[in-house]
Amino acid sequence: MMRRQWGQTSTEYVVVIGALISGLLVVEAAECPGYDNCVGMLLSKVQNRYKGYAAGITGVHNYGNVKAVSYASTDVTTDDSSDDTASGGGDLLPPEGISSSQVITSEDGSVTYGTLEGTNVVDDDGNVVGTYDGSTFTPSGGGVPMAAGSSAVITDSDGTVVEPTVLVDCATNEPDQFVYESEVTGELHEANALEVITQNPGQCGPFPSVEVESQDGSVDEGGRVYDGMYYDINTAVPLGEVIYVNTTTCAHLKEGGEETDAYTTCESTGEGLRTLGPTCVVLPVSWDAMTVDSEGNEIEPVQNYLEFEDSGNAIGYVTTSSGCPATLGKNIVGP
Repeated sequence: MMRRQWGQTSTEYVVVIGALISGLLVVEAAECPGYDNCVGMLLSKVQNRYKGYAAGITGVHNYGNVKAVSYASTDVTTDDSSDDTASGGGDLLPPEGISSSQVITSEDGSVTYGTLEGTNVVDDDGNVVGTYDGSTFTPSGGGVPMAAGSSAVITDSDGTVVEPTVLVDCATNEPDQFVYESEVTGELHEANALEVITQNPGQCGPFPSVEVESQDGSVDEGGRVYDGMYYDINTAVPLGEVIYVNTTTCAHLKEGGEETDAYTTCESTGEGLRTLGPTCVVLPVSWDAMTVDSEGNEIEPVQNYLEFEDSGNAIGYVTTSSGCPATLGKNIVGP
């Protein structure tokens, strides 16, 4: 009896799955623009998301310092008397496409010392200019050690720095994945492991994305802005949004949503008035979720902004006008 029950369950499973697939196949192609049918779109989405999450998981492992490979030509002298089984030499040619390296900078990022090779820091000509131990740059020749930082830089095979771009869903304009495009080969590389990928029929782009500056002034390597939203660069998941702030307010004098005497005085006389901006701040997607306090008093959007800004919990800032247009939907502006 148990065997017959198992067999029946398997049959029902096959029937249900078959019905689901048939349903996707008969949906009009217009419902899934850019694809032959909706099954193709579904498979494409699953593949893109899998690659993004797999790359993100890979990225959390610590592989130590990244060593930039030198492709300088090496002369190998061989002895005519050596046998044919001896290992030979020759010129090591640089691979086409893009690669990642670590750039060592001053603590505030204003000065670039060179590229990290093992523990050595080398300049553009390949000369060792110092060492880096993870937090301190020590110049060659007995120079004074100084606090330093590092950042990942993606370069093309000709040494040109490559910025991440984004492939979007043609139907919705929402990012599918972030990529690096090689100007040398024309190939697209996914954002984390830099593996070559093929653009899917339903994807448009790649389009430029905008850099975000972290609270400490360094470049945010984990996310980029596209169309007013901040996305995780590995998974293309929206994590924040860009808010243009340029106003004066007395809202900081409220207690929750309740008006205080100081708030009332500020509103009537301007005493304690606070100037905010102009700035473009990146806040988490839930930054304005609280609209009333526990007493039912209204909480202004500017109060929610100040909650993140004053506590240092803003994601970062956009310093380019192209990344922060004045037409964004949730701007905080006023007199």
